[in-house]
Parts: sequence; structure tokens; C-alpha cells
Amino acid sequence: MNAQAPFFMSGEILALASSFIYSAALISFRRGLRSASPITGVLITNAVASALLLSIAFFLGTLQTSSLRPVLWFMLAGCLGQGMGHLASYTAIQRIGASRTSPVQASAPIWAVFFAAFFLGEEPGVAVVLGTFSIVGGVALISMGEGKNVEEGGMGPEFRRALVFPVFASFMYAAMPVIAKIGYAEQRTPFAAVGFAFLAGFLFLLCAKPFLGASGRIYVGKRDVCWILLGSVFSSTATGLLWYTLTFSDVTVVLPLSRTAPIWVVLLSLVFMGDMERVNARLFGAAGLVVLGGFLITSFR
Repeated sequence: MNAQAPFFMSGEILALASSFIYSAALISFRRGLRSASPITGVLITNAVASALLLSIAFFLGTLQTSSLRPVLWFMLAGCLGQGMGHLASYTAIQRIGASRTSPVQASAPIWAVFFAAFFLGEEPGVAVVLGTFSIVGGVALISMGEGKNVEEGGMGPEFRRALVFPVFASFMYAAMPVIAKIGYAEQRTPFAAVGFAFLAGFLFLLCAKPFLGASGRIYVGKRDVCWILLGSVFSSTATGLLWYTLTFSDVTVVLPLSRTAPIWVVLLSLVFMGDMERVNARLFGAAGLVVLGGFLITSFR
């Protein structure tokens, strides 16, 4: 972005805006998943987001000029992120809450560093090691508690088993931009790219549904469908904004700021989720450690 661009359109501000909007999406989904299955939330989100973003791409003219090969890369990225990643994320939100899911998912930078080292030959430095310890410390802290079950905020067997979902989601979310960057090398059309990614996630889950067993059941209560729709709009807006920012701003600037979502989730939980989430100093500390780790890894590698 050139020097004449207004302050509020800088990569830093847009990345923070994306982070805040996505935290609002997580809070909305937490409300909606009271009476809906995780796959229902993902399918609704992907359908709404793909329709919204592809419509924007059509209006801008980038949809009509899209080439097949980059579109296939974008769709592969969508299968990983908007498909498997979203399903794991929504399952985690339903089982352990948004304020616990978001900090664990924010560990995605650590996986991204591994991908960069493997595919690009990058060598992690001291900051990466420090960031790794910070993230591990945050995940460990969020797993500790005095309660005996999920509802009490403890680390009982059910809670420990549920942690696999946000960790897996973070892995998928880290792989997604790596694949998307390959498509961007041939076609830099962020709204079309994200629209195709959400569409691929929708189609992937429809195909996978028969193999998911009880997890593939589709149901949602009338009172909560509005929360999922609202979260879908927030999610598509945040993702589209982030992918747009990546077309003109450095990844090392955008990614750390986009990982501040755990802080926003904790703050929003205090205001809107008092009846469903228990937010305490331990969660604040865990969120801060994970965000610090993500910043160190992505900014100083």
C-alpha cells in the first residue's frame, strides 16, 4: 500500500480489525452451538461466506477472470481450513467454550514455522524458540484448573480429550495460507480466493458427512440459527479482510496481529458470555502467552 493510503487502511489496522471481527464470530457461534451440531454451523458458515464473497468478486470482476489452476489451489486450501479446520474449531467451541478454544487455535504460527522450514528451507532462530515455549506455556496454562470437568473449567478426562480439536484446527489453519500463497503466485484475487475456499469447505463437508457418524448429524434450534448466521457474516468478513490485507502487506506484520483474537474473545466473553463462560486470570494469562508466542515466531523468524 502506498504512502498516501489513509491510516485506517494500513495493514496493521486491517489485521487488528480482522482479529476483532473474528472474535465476535466465535462468540456468536458459541451462542448458536447451544442447539446446533458443529457440522451444521460449519455448513451454514461456509454457504453464507462463499455466497457473500463470490458475489463481491463478481461485482469486482475478479470472479469472471479467474483461472482454473489457482482456483484449484484456493479450493484445496478451503478443504483444509474452511472444511476440516472449521469443523474441528466449532466442535471445540461447543465442548470447551470460545475463550478456551481461541488461545489454543492461536498456536497456528508454530505449525506455520515448521511448514516454512520444510518447504522453504528457513532456519528458526532464538525468537522462534522463545515463541514456541511461550505458546506451549499458554496451552499448558489453559489446560490447568481446579475443576474436574469442562463446565468447571478444569482438566478432567473430557476436557483433555476435547483439546485435540482446537490443536488440529490450528494445524489446518496454518497449512491453509501456505496452499493459498501458491495460488496467489498466479492470481492475486483475495475475494474470489476466499469465496472459492469457503465453497470448497462446504462441498468437502457435504461429501464427508456420511462418514462422520453421529458427528455428521445436521440439526439446529430455531432460537439459535440467527446466532450462527450472524457468526457466518462476521467470519466471512474477517477472513475476506485478512486475505485482502495479505495482498499488499507483509505476512510478518499481518499474522501476529491477526492472532490477537484470544484477547478480544476473553474481553467479549466478560461482557456477553457471563452465563456460559468462566473467564479468569488464568485464561487471560494463557491468551497473552499464546499471542506473545505467535508474535515472536511470525515477526522475528
